[in-house]
Amino acid sequence: MSTPTTLFHAAVAATGITPPDVIEDDGNLHRFSSNGKPSNQDGWYVLYGDGVPAGSFGCWRNGWSQTWSSKPDTAMTQAERDAHRQRIHAMKAQRDVEQSQRQQQARQTAAALWQAAAPAMQHEYLARKGIKPHGARCDGHRLVVPLRDVDGTLHSLQTIAPDGDKRFLPGGRVAGCYHSMGKPQGVLVVCEGFATGASIHEATGHAVAVAFNAGNLLPVAQALHGKYPALRIIVAADDDWRTDGNPGLTKATQAAQAVGGDLSKPDFGDNRQEKATDFNDLHQLCGLDAVKACIDGAATASTDNGWPDPVPLPSGLPPVAPFDAELLPKALRGWVADIADRMQCPPDFTAVGALVALSSLIGARAVVKPKARDDWAVPPNLWGAIVGRPGVMKSPALSEVLKPLQRLEKTEREKWQAAHEAWQLDCKVAELAAKANEKQAAAQAAKDPAKARALLQPANNLTAEPTMRRYVVNDATVEKLAELLTVNPWGTLVYRDEIHGLLCSMDKQGQEGARGFYLTGYDGNQGHAVDRIGRGESFVPRVCLAMLGGIQPGKVQSYVRDAVAGGAGDDGLLQRFGLTVWPDVNREFVYVDRWPDTPPSRRHGRCLSA
Repeated sequence: MSTPTTLFHAAVAATGITPPDVIEDDGNLHRFSSNGKPSNQDGWYVLYGDGVPAGSFGCWRNGWSQTWSSKPDTAMTQAERDAHRQRIHAMKAQRDVEQSQRQQQARQTAAALWQAAAPAMQHEYLARKGIKPHGARCDGHRLVVPLRDVDGTLHSLQTIAPDGDKRFLPGGRVAGCYHSMGKPQGVLVVCEGFATGASIHEATGHAVAVAFNAGNLLPVAQALHGKYPALRIIVAADDDWRTDGNPGLTKATQAAQAVGGDLSKPDFGDNRQEKATDFNDLHQLCGLDAVKACIDGAATASTDNGWPDPVPLPSGLPPVAPFDAELLPKALRGWVADIADRMQCPPDFTAVGALVALSSLIGARAVVKPKARDDWAVPPNLWGAIVGRPGVMKSPALSEVLKPLQRLEKTEREKWQAAHEAWQLDCKVAELAAKANEKQAAAQAAKDPAKARALLQPANNLTAEPTMRRYVVNDATVEKLAELLTVNPWGTLVYRDEIHGLLCSMDKQGQEGARGFYLTGYDGNQGHAVDRIGRGESFVPRVCLAMLGGIQPGKVQSYVRDAVAGGAGDDGLLQRFGLTVWPDVNREFVYVDRWPDTPPSRRHGRCLSA
């Protein structure tokens, strides 16, 4: 019978590395030999045996890792999925800490060994390969080659024994590190091995970066391209013609394509020896001129000799990935899922509505600073749209999501109504008092002008007219919106059940100003001034508008075409709908008739009221 440990053991073995003999499921990080050699401890794994058994494993030497679970994510409950993801984070943290410690120890060891090593003058490996030292040193009988990053930091060493056996320092960083020969002057060659790089450098005079293995060609090429973007990069491949998949040529091609570089491989002619694969082999068999000819003939990398066979065009839309509740704040997850279940609508609809509604409450009260050392600040203002055909519960979903805002607005309106009625009474009282004072002033005008003037002074105890906070606006002209935002400076939500009507109204001739107003409202931190001869001047200190609505696929097509093809709609309006979803609606309808889930609703209510 298969157990979690035997299944995990099989998963490790399936990747091609040598698994440990014994697997411990105690949740701790364990090292093992990834290649079966006793001196190797580059393999690692973590396995949890309780709950849903899960783990991860990898190899520090190759720089890769993989996760494993005894149960697929789709078969887990939400609680199991949450626990599994927490474990994945914990395992990654363990691995990162261990890797950081190993790399730090390797840097210290490398610095000490490199400092103690002497410049290489003679060495059996150099003599056998027919090359010069090119910056290598000797530590006893071992040739020592440094691994540095683009900033020149020494991270590790490669030692080469007289018989050619090569080893890296345990735990040392390899990815993106290289050994350089010469200074770049127009051309930079990236290759695998030290002897290969020496042969290329001696044959061409070009600067060479030794990446040490095929898997490191891509990271090294990308790092050097980032540092020297103007240099022509040539990736010199090992032609592993007798190895399945030819990893040397495959990895070199990928590296060259990634940086827009050229590719070169050794040409041994018709009488090629079985073990002849790299440029040092070509150097020893055919001389340095043959090496130079191949590098000079480097050309743009190509993986295909011709066009692939044609395939039919897809007849339908690609599937949409299911909504991941982890994208939502914890306070919203249960509430959003509960509404989607009761409404039998995609959770994408309720999630977008909840986030846009929450952003409208925050408005311009808070800002996000994308840069640590910059004064650039952005209000967390969101626009959202849900796309779907009629009958997929767009309107009911959004109506349910907006109920908390509607309750807030109802409470606010009741308070405002009471305050406004009291204010109107105060105004009436002040008016009556003013009339009485006017009569008294008329009687005192001749006898005591000073007293008459005092009686005619306007009352200064009358409060300003109460204003009402608006949480949601459904149908308002731009002029009225500007007026509302003057007394709601932190912003509000514009909600349209069918947002197509609002978009059409902004497309009409003469509504260019309205379109510009909404574009400004998305930014949330700019003022808006209007000057008219008849109506004078009006100014809104801050225009902050969140926007939400539904739309049908056919109606949104024209806007998408205009936005992507440089048409009249290519002004950024459509792109501002950053939370736009068009989920697949293909699940079987289930009749659900139950009361709302109270705890999630209360958590959400507390979140909105905070």
